[in-house]
Amino acid sequence: MFFEVEHDHKKSVLSALSLSFCSEICDKITLVSESGDQFPVSYSFITIFSKLISRVSKSYQTQDIPLLVFVPLKLSTIENLLFYLSKGELISDEMESFEDV
Repeated sequence: MFFEVEHDHKKSVLSALSLSFCSEICDKITLVSESGDQFPVSYSFITIFSKLISRVSKSYQTQDIPLLVFVPLKLSTIENLLFYLSKGELISDEMESFEDV
């Protein structure tokens, strides 16, 4: 006897990423744009995609200090890149919003 289970793995993974991305429960890392604007993102989310941030931040996890990562990009570019990583797509009516992505 053979049973087949249908499951949309992509949808499940994107849902988990999206939940991790915006969760208030998770520890946060703050990304700081070139203009000084700050964008908080969960530690578990960002370290999936950045081994560098994962390695650097491990030494600071036990300390009670905020983690700041300076990213030399516009805030809108950082937001678009992170939303793309969490949702798997970007949607906009304006092509200019994707120029730096």
